[in-house]
Amino acid sequence: MSWKDVQKALNLELESYCNTNNIPLVYQNTTASQTSPYIAYNFIPSVTQSTAMGLNACDRYSGIYQIDIFCTWNDDPTEAEDIEQDLIDVFFKGANFTSNGQTVKVLNRTPRTPFKDAEFYHRIVDVSYYGDSK
Repeated sequence: MSWKDVQKALNLELESYCNTNNIPLVYQNTTASQTSPYIAYNFIPSVTQSTAMGLNACDRYSGIYQIDIFCTWNDDPTEAEDIEQDLIDVFFKGANFTSNGQTVKVLNRTPRTPFKDAEFYHRIVDVSYYGDSK
């Protein structure tokens, strides 16, 4: 497992949700030129930990996958709230996502307080995850 595998597993699930619901996804390190609503993300890895040594050596990759939801300010906020709830359901506690034969597990997901960001109503869902190398 690598950080690239972890991010790809989470991205594939988010891409699937966005494609199914026809919501543009702005990839990390790109400029948002989207109309509302759209989704962006931040992949925030934590320190890799050794969970076993020797012949059964294993590293644990963990961190936060931050999903940002942007809807037009002064529109009905239920659109962003509905998207937020959908994402909480997709990234449910205990969910497993796979990339390159490696599994990433969702520990929890937490919605944060919404706020105004320029002309957007901005909501955030933090998804905590981990994956063990084999």
